[in-house]
This record gives sequence, C-alpha cells and structure tokens, in this order.
Amino acid sequence: MKIIITLIYCSIAFAVQAKDLTIEQKVAFADFYRKQVDLAQIYPDRLDVKVIFVDLDNDNQQEAIATSYESFYETGWLWSIYKRTGDKWEPIQGYDSEMKIIHLGSGVYANPGEIFRLVDSEDKVQFVVLNLNYDKLAPEGLGAINKSVFFIDEKGLFQ
Repeated sequence: MKIIITLIYCSIAFAVQAKDLTIEQKVAFADFYRKQVDLAQIYPDRLDVKVIFVDLDNDNQQEAIATSYESFYETGWLWSIYKRTGDKWEPIQGYDSEMKIIHLGSGVYANPGEIFRLVDSEDKVQFVVLNLNYDKLAPEGLGAINKSVFFIDEKGLFQ
C-alpha cells in the first residue's frame, strides 16, 4: 500500500494543493478568530494567533486550523477548525462517535509539527496527529506515542 505523508505545519507543501488565500484574507481570519475567542478581553497581552491554512476536504479551498494562548494546555494546543463560505468563516461541525452527536465546532489537540497529511493508494486523504505521551508512571516519563486520525467526511463533518 502506497502512503504519502506530508507535514502540514509547513504551508509551502500545500501551495499546489489548494487555492491559496491572500495575505489580506489570512490576516482577516486571524482578526476574526481573536474576536471569536474573545482573546483581547481574556489575554490582552497575548494576542498571537497560530493558524495552519490547508485543504482538509479536497474541495480546492483552504480551511483554517487555529489556536491561541487560551487553548494551550500542559503539553500542547487545542486547534479549532474553520471553513470559509464566501467571505465568512464558520466553525466546522464535529461528530462525536462515542456520544453519537454533532457539536457546533470541532478541534484537534496537537503541537505545531505533529499533524501530518496522509494520502493512501486510493487517494483517500486523512490527517494524523502523532505526539509524545508524557506519562509520569511510565519508564523515563514517556508512554507509547499518542496518535489520532481526523478528516472531513462527505457531509462536511469533522470526524
């Protein structure tokens, strides 16, 4: 089985994959995200926004995976996922397979550099998060590598 792996933190790798957003559109998204999470009120001295623009659903349009200081936890970041419709950004709904419900938003927990794009021999695209598992009870403080897979399904839901 042929598998292609691409690190998605590097936006250059996706320049040919999807129609790139302009700098102005990217800046507008960052402004939108700051307002969406009320960053100026919560952390007025920490207004930085980290964003990965990538085509998650193979529609030739870039989605946004975004995070900021309020979403940092002990060992990583919670990234929220947004889709652009016209000039408006909206959270992508997520499906909770355990509770069998749809959430208004979606997210993935990772550090920059831990998210990879996989294309299999049938051209099915998935995204994989591989990160260290800090476990105080494990030998040398590390457990088995954490791994999770995510994708946008045919209904536009984050899985």
